[in-house]
Amino acid sequence: MSIATQIAFDIDAMIHEADIAASPSWSGAPLRFHLEYRTSAELDAAFDRYVFENGNFNCLAASHMWHRNIQGWRRVDPTVSVNGRQHTLAIYNVDLRCDTPAHRDRDVRCSCVSGYLYRAHCDDCLWMSQVTDDESDAAAEWHDHAMPGWRELPIVPEGSHEMTNKEKARRLEKLGDLQPAAWQFAGAPIITDRRGHGTRAVEGRSPYGGYDFAIVTARPDLEDVNA
Repeated sequence: MSIATQIAFDIDAMIHEADIAASPSWSGAPLRFHLEYRTSAELDAAFDRYVFENGNFNCLAASHMWHRNIQGWRRVDPTVSVNGRQHTLAIYNVDLRCDTPAHRDRDVRCSCVSGYLYRAHCDDCLWMSQVTDDESDAAAEWHDHAMPGWRELPIVPEGSHEMTNKEKARRLEKLGDLQPAAWQFAGAPIITDRRGHGTRAVEGRSPYGGYDFAIVTARPDLEDVNA
């Protein structure tokens, strides 16, 4: 590294330190792991503050802070209307793994508290799910909150991951005979037969724009709605 480059880095660091010193003291959500109830806006603001003070490098692992799940970096959360009431879904996760070689060494016992944890939020109701180590469980608990009864939906055949608009329309038409009419609204979930593979709950894969939950079965009698 040249002297000029080092001087430039040092000047940037000094400017950054001055910016931090001039910023108002932080009074929002904790800039660390916590189990407090906080709204999505509060969690987002806290994580932004951490990045402002410490930079982006390794920020998820180093901060141990709640941050939006990888598929939910957007700041506009999906909202569904059920029985005249609005429910907003935001899923957050936290990385509690330690930052030591021991964590990555199979022959060394690691003393980490945990790995990844997840929880779902409904800001409209000031509600959040239990903390879980399974993203799909967090999504399912939010559906229990916002759409009770969804677990009783009939199992439908799995759709192709990549379909043309024409194929999607044909699948939606055939699913109409399986999915109860009361559950054919914007944001409604479906439960698909994954036949033993890929069991993660997938956001937006329902033809109604909601979640596609999996149930692992082996039922060749199910009609292929993609045909």
